[in-house]
Amino acid sequence: MKNIQNRKRSILVISPFSIYDYNGGSLYTHQMVEALSEDFNVDVICLEQPKNDTNDKPNMTVEHYSGLISRIPRYFYLLSKKPTYSYHYKRQKVLTLINQYLSSKEYDLLICCHRLTSWLILNVNIAIRKIYIMQNDEALSIRSMSQYYNNQIIKYLIKIEADKTDLLERSIIDRADKVIGISKNDFHTMGINSGEKFGVVSIARDEENIQKKGGIVTLVYIGNMEWKPKKLNIELFIQHVFIPLRDKYELKLIVAGRGSTAIKSKFDLPDISYLERYDSESSLFTEKSIVIVPEKQDGGLKIKTITSASYGIPIVSTKQGIEGTGLENGESCMVANDFKEFIDRIDHLVKHPEEAILLGKRAKEIIKQNNNKQVIQKSWISEISKVV
Repeated sequence: MKNIQNRKRSILVISPFSIYDYNGGSLYTHQMVEALSEDFNVDVICLEQPKNDTNDKPNMTVEHYSGLISRIPRYFYLLSKKPTYSYHYKRQKVLTLINQYLSSKEYDLLICCHRLTSWLILNVNIAIRKIYIMQNDEALSIRSMSQYYNNQIIKYLIKIEADKTDLLERSIIDRADKVIGISKNDFHTMGINSGEKFGVVSIARDEENIQKKGGIVTLVYIGNMEWKPKKLNIELFIQHVFIPLRDKYELKLIVAGRGSTAIKSKFDLPDISYLERYDSESSLFTEKSIVIVPEKQDGGLKIKTITSASYGIPIVSTKQGIEGTGLENGESCMVANDFKEFIDRIDHLVKHPEEAILLGKRAKEIIKQNNNKQVIQKSWISEISKVV
């Protein structure tokens, strides 16, 4: 018995995407396994190949697979009782793979990250304790997508998908031994009270320093515009906010992230720079930058808001863009929930640069306190240790 108690516990982590992609959910999962590898034996299965090259040599086994994504169009499953995203992968092939792993080694815990792998909690046939890493209130996020469509049929289908997602996610939460979210707001919107079964671990981000000096005021938007909501958000911002502002005074806009150059065909203006790739966020920021976060979709945590705040950059955002970040309107950021408010808030910061600096400093201090790497690593170890 003594040997069993003293042995290093083993964890199998399932991630839909490569933990080396370093964006969104992939970054969150990477930080989790990096923290856990200090105290546990961690094996990671990524159901897709990495999009980026990496020289990382982690203290863990990381296996990438290909050929697991379903080729059947999602609309084929519209009449299913399950949400269409649960058919993103070839279910039986993935399930067989995971059961083989669990049978081949004495694992103490199975961790399923992201909604795309959450269904495994209900389907693995090996007796093992399970944790669901809930990176979003998925039903709320899906439901908020309807605002981007005018077609009533599409709106109705989105509602049905959100309802099915809510049912599936609640059954997964009920079956899991523990659920960890990236923001307590997601638990609140689902009507879940805090308890031992539920934990919150945010994204880790150490404070950074701005490298570039001076220049003219530059608005910065960072996001993956290959995803329709983010593409529409920045297009509407350019049309209804940036163009009216540029007529008032000299101003620049940087649109950075995958899919950004596709927007150039619609708004090919000399004072807008489109960057598909960039070395780091520090290459985007100057002392006169203002980050804009015109997100409208609910749920989760906008990681780029955390990133921008870590540099001490003043932020103008919708209320959805700061959810779960700890930033507060008028204290560490400015909230704008329509185009007129965005114009007014940005205009105010341009005319009062000392206030912009103060907002950035306060935001940076919040990130320093709540999101530094040591705090987040301890949180991961503490939450997981409650189950293993």
